[in-house]
Amino acid sequence: MKRYKKYVIGKIQRDRNGKESFMYFEQPIEESEYGMVNNVDMSTLFVIRDLIVMYLSDVEGSYTLDPVLKTFVFSEKEL
Repeated sequence: MKRYKKYVIGKIQRDRNGKESFMYFEQPIEESEYGMVNNVDMSTLFVIRDLIVMYLSDVEGSYTLDPVLKTFVFSEKEL
């Protein structure tokens, strides 16, 4: 059975008028590491509500940010 970890892949940003836009990171970052790097409590609702997360079995696997879908997708390497 595969084990999945929770990774932060981006966050929701809002401008002064409240219009939302998505900012995706170049690399996923594990949730606990994101909390340490940004000095935030990941159990606090106001922190996690603006994060875009994904469960990955292997962050070193073949995942890439799809520019059209704007999310990380599995990609197979060509031989």
